[in-house]
Amino acid sequence: MVCSGSLFPLVILPKAVQGLVFFLPFQYSLYVPGMVFAGSYRLGVYSMGMAQIVVIQSLYVLALMLVSELLYRLGMKRFTAVGA
Repeated sequence: MVCSGSLFPLVILPKAVQGLVFFLPFQYSLYVPGMVFAGSYRLGVYSMGMAQIVVIQSLYVLALMLVSELLYRLGMKRFTAVGA
């Protein structure tokens, strides 16, 4: 919740922490949509436009889909069932 900006605005964090939080996907759930709605997005030294935000969110979704598929396939190799 801290990294998503739901407890407080992320701009009050120290610059080093803002740099770390910028590369995590949690801020895209609440903080980024709120800042875009307010008219500007800026976190630390980073500033992005709407198109860049959508591309980054899409990359996170794609990466998590690939990880999910990999884990599913690995799990199905080990899965055994008994009964009908």
